Amino acid sequence: MTVIQKVNHLTVIWGEVLVEIDRRDKGGAYKNNSPAQWVSLLVVAIGQLAVVTFDFGRDFRRGAYRAQLVSLAALVVEAIECLDQAHALLRKLEQDKAK
Repeated sequence: MTVIQKVNHLTVIWGEVLVEIDRRDKGGAYKNNSPAQWVSLLVVAIGQLAVVTFDFGRDFRRGAYRAQLVSLAALVVEAIECLDQAHALLRKLEQDKAK
């Protein structure tokens, strides 16, 4: 795979992750969670991935596995976004307090 092909492929994947994030944002879920809540959500998502992966003896389903990976990636990005927003808010509050 050339660099251009890899970039194009990653762009498609990132687009899928962004669509999943947008879908979740419309539902209002996963906002302002604590780090412990994010870990709990991630553990549940990994559990869902495991169920799809092992599917309790059934045939492996690539589409369902891939969809769970995209969902997990979206959740990780949302956790990072939440952490960054909380950190930015704390910095702003500290700056305002110093004035």
